[in-house]
Amino acid sequence: MKKNSDSTSIEKPAPRVFLSYTHEDSLHKEWLLKLATDLRTYGVDAILDRWECKYGSDIHLFMEQGIRESERVLLVCTPAYQKKEDTGAGGVGYERLVVTAEMAKNIQTEKFICVLRRGDENSAIPTFARSRLFIASLSRWAGVRGRPRNFGAKWPGGSMTTIRLIGSATTSLNAVCL
Repeated sequence: MKKNSDSTSIEKPAPRVFLSYTHEDSLHKEWLLKLATDLRTYGVDAILDRWECKYGSDIHLFMEQGIRESERVLLVCTPAYQKKEDTGAGGVGYERLVVTAEMAKNIQTEKFICVLRRGDENSAIPTFARSRLFIASLSRWAGVRGRPRNFGAKWPGGSMTTIRLIGSATTSLNAVCL
């Protein structure tokens, strides 16, 4: 929290994170809901379509604005996600257009972070993102009391790195995502 010149507190807005994923089985949807809920509990403005969209909403506009206006985008990677991303199918295929356009404008961006949910690097990470560091062990997130304190980050084609989370939710998001 910052203070302005007249000593009043100025709240820093919560970091905004868009969740990109495929609609798969009920366990996957429950895991995503738990992840998004936990992120919000710890001070992150997690953007999840099932919370934000009403019947009749323009889903493509929601995806474009969500990706464009978020500080980070978590790409929740599974083999089904990779297939849709790589072939341009469904909502994930549409999101690929927005993501790759932003990456083309700023090749050094760290805005897009793959979270390996199922599968492995070759079967789940989209082709365009394989050269980037990704979170390899976030699957422990859901179904445990409290949030885990360690996450594994994997260098593409390389070794694992453990990231220790310290402090508040914003700090944790910074350690993992920012």
